[in-house]
Amino acid sequence: MATKQTITLVDDLTGKDIPHGNAESVTFALDGVTYEIDLTTENATKLRDALAPFTSKARRIGRAGKSTRPGTSGAGAGVDPAAVRAWAASNGVEVSPRGRIAKDVVRQFLDAQAAPAHRPATVPATAPAASFSEPVDAKPAAKKTTAKKVAESAPTK
Repeated sequence: MATKQTITLVDDLTGKDIPHGNAESVTFALDGVTYEIDLTTENATKLRDALAPFTSKARRIGRAGKSTRPGTSGAGAGVDPAAVRAWAASNGVEVSPRGRIAKDVVRQFLDAQAAPAHRPATVPATAPAASFSEPVDAKPAAKKTTAKKVAESAPTK
């Protein structure tokens, strides 16, 4: 016995069945969210016409849902992994030293970068400029301290 399956497309806007050959799936993005809607050709044209005053003035940044570089997609696209790992280490977030960084960690990193409270304070314009004319000590303090410790722990005769 043969089985016949029938797929009926429905206009997401009106809820009515769409006749064969008169349907479109329209993809669009707004505020960082990509949407897809099934519409009749007529309603798809209405949507494009409604968006036309905005899209004609907007900057085009590429196709929604498409990566601009091979191998970059998902939450970590365009994020410097070294910066994410450094941020995670300084904020007590566990992340492996190699390999893929979890989406959740990348989101936390991006949220922290976007939050104004976490941005470093700028130096006021009235702060004095650094002076480079002062003499520089030839031996760093750490070496002097090490030398003292060695001298103090050396056996005396």
